[in-house]
Amino acid sequence: MSIAVSIITIFASGVLAAVIAYRLNATKEHVFFLRQKAEALYLAIEHYDRMLTCNFFPYYALFENKIDYNEVLDSNIKSGEGSAQEDSGSSYETAQLLVNVYFRDLKPHLQAYESARGAVNEILAEHQRCYKQGDTDGWRWLEPFHEAMLELDKVASAFKQAAIDEAAKLALANRLWPQSLTYSGLRLQVRRLMQITRST
Repeated sequence: MSIAVSIITIFASGVLAAVIAYRLNATKEHVFFLRQKAEALYLAIEHYDRMLTCNFFPYYALFENKIDYNEVLDSNIKSGEGSAQEDSGSSYETAQLLVNVYFRDLKPHLQAYESARGAVNEILAEHQRCYKQGDTDGWRWLEPFHEAMLELDKVASAFKQAAIDEAAKLALANRLWPQSLTYSGLRLQVRRLMQITRST
């Protein structure tokens, strides 16, 4: 009877080891998958923010009365030639998707970025309205525009850093994954159990 019990115990231990190892490997792969998504999030934010800054930057010269509104538009058209502008929109959609699906804790960063971007756009929209009415002096818009740009840069940096932190945290989890809990480690424990059983 004891031999039968020992055989059943060994068999059950082997099955259990396989099941646990499978689940551990699946979890580890999921952690690696999430790390890749965090890295993709950072790249998407970086690309979109860089393109957005390029589009906003000519307004500094406009508000300093160095260029006119048509020159700003021409500059933005040139910067958006080819697939750059389309890629920028795609990058933003990618960032939204990754945050809403995989990194919901980062949603406040996304919302803060959208709010800061909206503040800049509100200034530009109000300036455009005044410009069309003949008020072409841009100096009074320079300071609020600059402050809004600084805020946008601050929240963009915080957003990117949050994505970096997520990727680093997941990378660390992969490196520190306990090797003793792999399938090989579990099989070793089973072999030890078999040796103990044979000696009794």
